[in-house]
Amino acid sequence: MSLARKLNIEDHQKTDREKLNARLELLKSQGVADARIAHDPKVKQMKAKIRKGRLQLERLAALKKQNAENAEATAKRRAEAKAAVPAPKKEKSVQEPKKSKKEKKQVAE
Repeated sequence: MSLARKLNIEDHQKTDREKLNARLELLKSQGVADARIAHDPKVKQMKAKIRKGRLQLERLAALKKQNAENAEATAKRRAEAKAAVPAPKKEKSVQEPKKSKKEKKQVAE
């Protein structure tokens, strides 16, 4: 789920709350008991949609927090890598150029 969906989820939650309030007012105006309203299938469905949206928003907040922590850790690692001084390279000792096979044979004789 992407972070761009946050606005869509909030809009859906808002409309679901409005539908729930309208349904509750309708049932109360009809004189339905509160215990009976709590068991109404449409009311349960709307409450479930609101709950689902809330959980999605919580997951998005957790993702946003995790992304910020990862970016912070990455920046820290890069800064440490820049600050670290590379190990000094070993200096090559001056060596005489290698002798060819012909020269080796002449020396051996």
